[in-house]
Amino acid sequence: MLARRDINRRRTARLPAKLRGEFTMPPSRHSPGNALAESKNGAVARKRMGYQFLPSAAAAAGRVFCRGRLNPCANFHRAGAFASLTPGSRGKPGKQHKQWRAHLETLAALPAERRSLRPAVSLAALEKQARTHSDAAFAERLQARLSDLQRTCKDLAPTWAKQPPA
Repeated sequence: MLARRDINRRRTARLPAKLRGEFTMPPSRHSPGNALAESKNGAVARKRMGYQFLPSAAAAAGRVFCRGRLNPCANFHRAGAFASLTPGSRGKPGKQHKQWRAHLETLAALPAERRSLRPAVSLAALEKQARTHSDAAFAERLQARLSDLQRTCKDLAPTWAKQPPA
């Protein structure tokens, strides 16, 4: 039985060259999908948590860490670059990352009708939550919880994952 990707390859190979090029083009920059955002969020979490083996028994602990520590750190205390579009030399818009600020600061700068907050969440409550700890204190707490999570993952890992590579 042929895999779906093999069937698609055969169909693509039968197309004329012009159509084949259009058929296999990458998605546009303004794609409505969330794949890029999800992959970036996963990359931030994985970069912070480390690339070691994560056993399924530690999934709940990892979820608690991400939701309770990593997400607030990324949204309230970690600065990010925000792009502004500028006209390029060939007519294609270029991106320049000149603005660096936390996501909460960007949300606060938006007009009230564009914030899209959940009904139970207010901007004042988010700012109060962000002020509970300084950036340095929050980073120390995050690192302590991360060490606990990594220790848990190491203890729960099967024996084949604990062995160093040969």
